[in-house]
Amino acid sequence: MNPFLRASVSLWLYPLLGVTILLLPFMLSAQQSLFTKVFYDAQGDAQAYASVQTPDHGFCIAGVKDYRPLAIKTDSAGNIVWAKQMGDLLGSFRALTITGDSCLLFAGEVSEEYSPVSDLFIMKTTLGGDTLWMKTFNAGAVRQNAVSVYTTSDGGYIVGGRAENDVPPYCSAFILKLDPEGDLEWGQLLSISNGSTAIFSARQLGVDGFAVTGAFEEVNSGDEKMFLLRMTMDGNVVWSNTADFAWGASCGLDVIPGSSGLTWMFSCDVTGLGLLRTNHDGTPLWCRSYGYSGYLGLLYRNAPKLSGTAEGGFVFVDGAEYGPGWGVKTDSAGHPVDRASLFLNTIGGMETVDGNYLFTGNGPIFGVEMAGTDHPQIGLIKTDQLFSTSACAYSEFPFSDTCEVNLTVCPVTGTPVGPGMDLHRIFSDAVLSTDSGCVAFIGAVGNNEGGEDVSMEIYPNPSDGIVNIRLIAGSGDKKIIGLEIISSTGVTVAVITDAGCQIDVGCLPGGLYLLRAETTSGILTKRLILQR
Repeated sequence: MNPFLRASVSLWLYPLLGVTILLLPFMLSAQQSLFTKVFYDAQGDAQAYASVQTPDHGFCIAGVKDYRPLAIKTDSAGNIVWAKQMGDLLGSFRALTITGDSCLLFAGEVSEEYSPVSDLFIMKTTLGGDTLWMKTFNAGAVRQNAVSVYTTSDGGYIVGGRAENDVPPYCSAFILKLDPEGDLEWGQLLSISNGSTAIFSARQLGVDGFAVTGAFEEVNSGDEKMFLLRMTMDGNVVWSNTADFAWGASCGLDVIPGSSGLTWMFSCDVTGLGLLRTNHDGTPLWCRSYGYSGYLGLLYRNAPKLSGTAEGGFVFVDGAEYGPGWGVKTDSAGHPVDRASLFLNTIGGMETVDGNYLFTGNGPIFGVEMAGTDHPQIGLIKTDQLFSTSACAYSEFPFSDTCEVNLTVCPVTGTPVGPGMDLHRIFSDAVLSTDSGCVAFIGAVGNNEGGEDVSMEIYPNPSDGIVNIRLIAGSGDKKIIGLEIISSTGVTVAVITDAGCQIDVGCLPGGLYLLRAETTSGILTKRLILQR
């Protein structure tokens, strides 16, 4: 080589190699911080309802196992540190938050076995899972439960939920302000227009009180509508509005207060999931919708939550009960930045302290026949900043549309709630197994059509259309008779009767699919990603 040319190459090549070597540990560390996990009990059921990141950079999940409240603590890599459940009470944890002293606070409902009455339940534990105290609250209704809990600036808590009866109005909104020890400072049962009312979220507005949202049913028309209200620090209503979208029923799911206003997350049975920004007086500033995955209405108890990002934007999921869900990241004005199809029935998404994202949900995607719950697997997907990961997530083009909304004043009536009661019950270890990978696509009882089968391999996966199929060693004399390709919505989009070792599905749009192979000795299934 020409000496002058060699010197010129050295001028840029060696510094580049040096930078690459310096960055390699960080690149490997970032890649290693991504994971996919599945938690399950082969002899029972487990389901997640909420999740948070903990002060040690791990995660905590609230849910239910075998009809009893369940809590799971993981490390930063998604490995279980401990799992516990209530030993002698039925119920579930529906929400949790990190306390001011870096402990865990769970909220949900409990009942004695064979009792038709359930109480709203609050429990505080250490980060290590040791119980500090338990409280129950009952407003005289048949069923009380909490679906929202957040820490307040004084170290206490604001709790939202519902109280249900078997006579009209069938549901009243339950809101509690608790001190750091869980004792009641004030509490109310709220009703809007004398119809069934439920709170899905209540959060503090700095020193200006609380923002609350949910849904109510109009007595005359039976229509469900989202409500937005603001309360003082001592529980008095400052203003209350109902949201009328262009068409359809609506429900408020969550709210995040900010210096420039309040961002409300909602579900509408026509426009789908959306964000509404108002000022602190309740005047609308903008409204955007992001797609339809099914209406999350008044009776829905597992509403997804809205999470903020370090850049002032938002992260949320669709909360779909069946079919793969999706997650969206927006900027501070609600414009979508990233979007992903997620191999989960999603319940939550959040930005993590390392700048990546964690999505939580359940599976199998299309349920399990004859099980205690339709989705007895808990799934975690940790992606990078672009919602990408090696498995279980598929990047999509982000989109949104503007939506029209009119806010009108609505009357709110309140009834005081009495103090809670101390509870002393067993919170003991729960047995869960862990797998790396995705939740199953389809589950069933009584056959072998559960998750993915290790005796069949498909490649490349992801694919741009040409897919090779191989029955690996140990699968006996199996031969493929036919193939069926099922979309993420459960629709069969292709049937191939003369399948060989290679198929061309280039005519299908990009996305997540299930490849179901009928062989001479049974059914084999594999997840397939098509990229365009």
